[in-house]
Amino acid sequence: MTDSQVKAGTYSPKHLEYVDALRGWAIILVMCVHSSVMVSGLPQIVESLAEKGRYGVQLFFIMSAFTLFLSYESRRTRDIHPVLAFFVRRLFRIAPLFWLGMIFYIFYYGQFRHLYECGGLGNRELISTALFLHGWHPLTINRIVPGGWSIAAEMVFYLGVPLTYTFAKTMPRAIALFLSTLVIAAACEHFHVLELIYPWYAKTHPGFLVDMDYYWLPTQLPVFALGFLLYHLVKSASAGASGLQSQSSALLCLAICAGLCGTWLMSEQVLYASLFCIGAYALSQIRIPLLVNRITRHIGKVSFSAYITHFFVLDIVWRLVGSIPKNHAMNTPFGMDVEIHPLLPQGLNPFSEYILIYVTVIVITTLVSTLTYQIVELPGQNVGKWVIKKLGW
Repeated sequence: MTDSQVKAGTYSPKHLEYVDALRGWAIILVMCVHSSVMVSGLPQIVESLAEKGRYGVQLFFIMSAFTLFLSYESRRTRDIHPVLAFFVRRLFRIAPLFWLGMIFYIFYYGQFRHLYECGGLGNRELISTALFLHGWHPLTINRIVPGGWSIAAEMVFYLGVPLTYTFAKTMPRAIALFLSTLVIAAACEHFHVLELIYPWYAKTHPGFLVDMDYYWLPTQLPVFALGFLLYHLVKSASAGASGLQSQSSALLCLAICAGLCGTWLMSEQVLYASLFCIGAYALSQIRIPLLVNRITRHIGKVSFSAYITHFFVLDIVWRLVGSIPKNHAMNTPFGMDVEIHPLLPQGLNPFSEYILIYVTVIVITTLVSTLTYQIVELPGQNVGKWVIKKLGW
């Protein structure tokens, strides 16, 4: 080990408050849309705005790519085997809570329950989900852990981060990578790649492929690539005047992409991701207490736990309030038969009911996820550090 290296597994990169806050807003947006399905009769404008909360996942993806580049840059000269250490850190950052979530939701919903009409849970679903490969099949991509499609996309994306970092070291290369991923995502959609790969599902369960077309990694690649653009934007800003040209080119690229919304090349999710990227860059330069504060930073700190646990909290809240979900094909947002126990104050209009439910879900989820962060996430991360230290990586 050279003088520039520190003890394996002990170094941590600089912590950025606005990053935690943005992760907090990401999960707040996700809970916004999931809470809205619990209320019937919302005004159209409220329902439409709440539905946009699903793009909080794209904000997660952007911040993930951004922080991974920052972390990899800071650690690659300190770790003896930076690529191997990177993978170990990622595995122990995600896997312990996700695997626990698998066990919990299997038994919470009922072991091998028929979550979809074409079959229950079997070895394929269990093994592929445990190995984070469930994002490559329409029957497994979002089965066992609610919202697990995003974890599948994240974990496979991690595999390419070291190589991507090597390629996208400059702003022009990062822009080229982003434009390339736009073409890949558009090609997958317009050439109906999924129908070619899974013809049986296209004929028998076309809805599965519609969902997967949004969920799977190729569609989300442009969003992750925006995180690399954000990395170079922030890096250029720290370079002062010398980085002005790079900032201008990246912001112009994002502006052009926003203008392409609605075309064959630009999906709505990439539009919102582009706006998130610009907003994140602004927060990196100007601290806005309304957005970056102790509450949003704490929610962001436990946001992964919140993402996994908030589906359970939503179901419990639904059981307590007994509201009628908009999707009447399901008895609850997650397809379970329950006895209704209405506890909401009488006479509430749908909007007030929604706000009450939404705030309740945020508060309870934050409490629950704070606990799971302390007893599952942190110990898991510490095990990862111990493994790196033990192996001398």
